[in-house]
Amino acid sequence: MLDAALFHASYAECRAAFLAAAAAADAQMLRFEHPSARRPASEALTMDAALIGPADAKHLLVMSSGTHGSEGFVGSALQTDTLRRLDLSALMRQDIAILMIHGVNPFGWSHHSRTNENQVDLNRNFVDFGRPRREHPLSEAIQRVSALSTRDGPDFAAISADMQTLIQAHGLPAVSDALQCGQYVKQDGVGFGGFTPEWSNVTLHEIWARFFVGRAVIGLIDWHTGLGQYGEPVFLCFDDPQGASYALAASWWGDEALAASNQSYQSGTRPIYSGLLIVAAAQAARAAGATPVGAVVEFGTFDPLQAAQCLWIDRWLRNQPVDADPDKVRALDAHVLHFFYPNEPKWNETALTNGRAIIDRAIAGLATA
Repeated sequence: MLDAALFHASYAECRAAFLAAAAAADAQMLRFEHPSARRPASEALTMDAALIGPADAKHLLVMSSGTHGSEGFVGSALQTDTLRRLDLSALMRQDIAILMIHGVNPFGWSHHSRTNENQVDLNRNFVDFGRPRREHPLSEAIQRVSALSTRDGPDFAAISADMQTLIQAHGLPAVSDALQCGQYVKQDGVGFGGFTPEWSNVTLHEIWARFFVGRAVIGLIDWHTGLGQYGEPVFLCFDDPQGASYALAASWWGDEALAASNQSYQSGTRPIYSGLLIVAAAQAARAAGATPVGAVVEFGTFDPLQAAQCLWIDRWLRNQPVDADPDKVRALDAHVLHFFYPNEPKWNETALTNGRAIIDRAIAGLATA
């Protein structure tokens, strides 16, 4: 049965519910204050970490929310729900601890944006900035088209026409890849991965360094929304399909579920993403001597074509003209928020039910790993 109190209308409300549940569960807490001064009045922007279960457990499940800002609402609900419903004595017996990282991108979450205060998509920021970046051959064209706009928002007619021209010339998979894979040149563009490691990147590495040492197996789930059918999960596992980590993930969530992710993309091909948080977390787990098992888990919302439109709207909102109509700004903001967080009873209940099953399978898998 759906607990409506798990789903909230703002980052601040989600954080308050999470902290209250963590306190009630007697979780070990860490709080990291965000450095930005640009925030709503009296609102704390923080990344919060809560650990439950035996601190020295050999098996650790890590769940992160809010990497893409307001995609974090459902991840927060699942984290708060986990704190409320799990039997802590069972975790002790199974030698399992659970680490919940709430608000990876608190600025974006609070401001209803996928990006952070520097217009960085944090899920493209985990790269080696000491090495030259190779841009996608279509990146410049994609960024030019994505910036086509008017005083009232993105110029969808012009964007659509130019995108069709690119698709006819290069194919849908290549264009889709260029739009989503990440780029490191245009700060005001779509999918900008940054020029240096962002605060969230550095903070997560600090959390991982503190909690990953001494573990044997570390489960990783980074909660997202937007890809897939309404309320249904899509698993994006980036491990080698022939490797041990992928085999464990398949034993937890099903090989068919992991293999079916490409079907959720309009192009039929998963983009070659760069700088993913889940990949960096797996690397940190291996560096600590643990076997990582994990995936990005998306909960589907609406038509995938709307997802691309929301990327362009998000870009426009971040770079809106000074004379933009405030009513139009509010309407576009609400449109993007509703796409990534429908906050409708049916969607909430479906996502919560699926999320609970995903968590329970991960815990069962860790218990026998």
